[in-house]
Amino acid sequence: MTLASARQSGRTPHLSSQLTPKVMTALSLAATGLSWSDAAAEVGMSTEALRKWRHHPDSQPFLERVVTENLVCAKNTAISKARRMIDICVQIAEDEKARPYSRIQAANTVLDKALKFDENDFMRKELAKVRELLEDQEAGRSTQIIDVSE
Repeated sequence: MTLASARQSGRTPHLSSQLTPKVMTALSLAATGLSWSDAAAEVGMSTEALRKWRHHPDSQPFLERVVTENLVCAKNTAISKARRMIDICVQIAEDEKARPYSRIQAANTVLDKALKFDENDFMRKELAKVRELLEDQEAGRSTQIIDVSE
């Protein structure tokens, strides 16, 4: 229902979610990996009731938002730990007491991450050039052609 149609019908539009806090908690638990029955039990509702709420129009967007937020948190955690993990791999690769296959795997991991970092840095710089070119073009300024085939 749009705001205009709600005004015409005299009904108050529901701009916020119709999901109750209890249902949102249960859906969040399910989105983080709990089974539907465990998520329902955790908040004191029946599995059948939670499954019915799952079909509510607000449930799918809510679940998608929770999953996206969980993925962002996981990605941020991984990024924050990345430097330490690379340091550990370097220690293993340099440890003469470590088994040769462990040293080789650790060295390969460090080199792989270093190369990916270089690739990402290169792509970031190239995208900045393209962005600048597009901004110049949109502003009507003369533009330079960038050769990206190298």
